Amino acid sequence: MVRTVLFPAAGLLATSLLLAGCQADAAEKVSGPTSVSEHLQTVALDTPRLSSADNFRDLAGIDRAYSTGDGHLKPASVYRSNALDITDDDLATLQDLGISTVIDLRTDSEIEDHPDRVPAGADYVHIDIVGGGETAANPTEGFSVESPEDAATMLGELNRSFVTDAAMRAQFAQVVTAVAAADGPVVFHCTAGKDRAGWTSAVLQLAAGVTEQDVIDNYLATNDYSRARIQTTTEQIRASEGDEAADTYNVLLGVQESFLQSGLNEIKEIYGDVDTYLIDGLGLDVSTVQALKDKLVEA
Repeated sequence: MVRTVLFPAAGLLATSLLLAGCQADAAEKVSGPTSVSEHLQTVALDTPRLSSADNFRDLAGIDRAYSTGDGHLKPASVYRSNALDITDDDLATLQDLGISTVIDLRTDSEIEDHPDRVPAGADYVHIDIVGGGETAANPTEGFSVESPEDAATMLGELNRSFVTDAAMRAQFAQVVTAVAAADGPVVFHCTAGKDRAGWTSAVLQLAAGVTEQDVIDNYLATNDYSRARIQTTTEQIRASEGDEAADTYNVLLGVQESFLQSGLNEIKEIYGDVDTYLIDGLGLDVSTVQALKDKLVEA
């Protein structure tokens, strides 16, 4: 039986432009005497691909688990994805991975349109990032998206709002807490797995001690994992609405380093470092932060 855990949410404040950014249906460190590159050779990943959720992947890394300085991210512990409106075969794959908790970051309307298929026995946790707080503000209010530049500006502002908006910080705090508390493997997702899930991934990886460059590289991997879908959707829009609309949607459907960097810069400006952001910004206690690191890292 699937158990459902509902976190309180008030108001549905995401705009169609925000959702367009998440929807599309169609450096090196040294650990002891061993260098990171040598260390990573012993921690290879072979994560299954899902045909109906193209952005599903292990938070630990792409081909190799990321170093955390004192170890590496633990494979097969936490996964990120796009929506789990998936095939029978993909559902069976999640079952084989032993997924114990599914954390859905979407709005109520997104879930109604494309409900998750949750592995039997797994907890389903709904935490609405953009519409779930009593004081949640529309992070894209005032934006007129008529060009690729407008789209990039809006998505940069969205990532900045993940840090500056108190209501969204409260929702992300619930996400981090749910990941830390999960008994077994976790998968979290939004619709396309790139904005809300992308920021969640960055926070978890930084909290574990992954370098900022590795976090950015992992964020940008969405463009590879979802390349076929992004290209197909873009060309459909080009045929129906023209080049400018297609080029604008191409930005909305993918990711750029500047989007994530907008949020990372806010952490540095306001909190100084990620640990302070977790404690002061998200309001987590030290035991939760330690539990999170224990969940994510192994020597």
